Amino acid sequence: MLSVSDPTPFVDLHEGLKHAHIPFEPNPFPFFPHCSLRMSGPLDPAVISRLFSLRIEGEYELDRMTLQARDPGGVVRRVWSHSLTGRPH
Repeated sequence: MLSVSDPTPFVDLHEGLKHAHIPFEPNPFPFFPHCSLRMSGPLDPAVISRLFSLRIEGEYELDRMTLQARDPGGVVRRVWSHSLTGRPH
């Protein structure tokens, strides 16, 4: 999971969705803007260690936002995806 340097746009989007009168199931987890690097199954300690020791230098720009959901069988499926264009002012 990678954090973002300025979470404001993601927090604004999250707040907009919360108040858009779209029915959601209760979520016990607090909202935390991030980028997930992996979503498939449990990890063994060696893989966890490698992921936490990974360091990527520099700045990166994400060009797509994707919403994924895990179904009751544990399969992760893409629910929504949108290209991010332009730069914030």
